[in-house]
Amino acid sequence: MKIEFDTLAVTLEEVDSLLDLLGKIKEKLVSDEDITPHNGAPAELEEEEIIDIVKKMHKYALGLDFEKSFKATELYRASIGEKWIDLSANTRKAIGRQFKKIADGHADGKNKGDAIIKFKDRNIQNTAIYHVVQKEKDSL
Repeated sequence: MKIEFDTLAVTLEEVDSLLDLLGKIKEKLVSDEDITPHNGAPAELEEEEIIDIVKKMHKYALGLDFEKSFKATELYRASIGEKWIDLSANTRKAIGRQFKKIADGHADGKNKGDAIIKFKDRNIQNTAIYHVVQKEKDSL
């Protein structure tokens, strides 16, 4: 995260807000997902762009260590190299839905022992957590 402000024109109220935000970040009460960009409207992507991004994310995820947990936000940053907060809320939700759909579809076509992405849990912010595992049952 990068925070910029003009030290010559900053108000006491802005400093208080910044200190409050930094405290919440330190306590891990605020994540990148909760912060919106100040430099314009977040990107709203088309469905084809979302699918391309999700395919890249899925391919990248399959190369991760077995049982290492990850969220779509982390995967997006690592595989695409862009900031999650630069995307609109609708686009982020669409990426999450498409990622699960592609991961489940990939897993259905794999055999026992193949690497697949599996939903693991949800965190306190209701964000899906995934991990790479070996498929346990053969596909039919």
